[in-house]
Amino acid sequence: MNIKPILFSTEMVRAILAGQKTQTRRVIKPQPTRPRWHNIGWLGWDDGHGYRMKPPCEDGDVLWVRETWCKDASRYLYRANYGENEHFYQNGNEIAMHWHPSVHMPKEAARIFLRAKDVRVDGLQAMDEETAIAEGFTDSPAGTDSPLTRFAEFWDKTTKREDLREFGWHADPWVWVIEFERCKKPEGWGRK
Repeated sequence: MNIKPILFSTEMVRAILAGQKTQTRRVIKPQPTRPRWHNIGWLGWDDGHGYRMKPPCEDGDVLWVRETWCKDASRYLYRANYGENEHFYQNGNEIAMHWHPSVHMPKEAARIFLRAKDVRVDGLQAMDEETAIAEGFTDSPAGTDSPLTRFAEFWDKTTKREDLREFGWHADPWVWVIEFERCKKPEGWGRK
């Protein structure tokens, strides 16, 4: 078992905390050439030219979630715990919180741990409504966008503009599908 970091947006951290998100998809870079690759099991994927792409994690690995955070004088605070327009006060005075991006989150601030249950490759558009719900997009009332439509919009929103042609929803890239469950902090976590 390895312990590895994984980045999530604030919206997706909220879905994990609510127990709504049990899957994530991560684009494979570089994209395999479609006619020239084949599955070689947990070792990764072979592109037909001897290049193997290893998955970001394997079944049983523990992933520590990196999320948007800040630190006050004595503790870490997490953006996912607060509303988008929430104001913060100290001694009766409003203060501006300086939120740090998830990529800069230190290990000691980690509070969410996930155990990978299944790691596989699929085309992004191989999803259906059920897998969009497992991605954290709850079912919606009639007359509103479906979970799958909302996932596709979110995917494109979180993909760099210059990468949309290759990795956006309509490009249907190959992705790693990681199914996970929440777990406890690994024993010895944080010790050097």
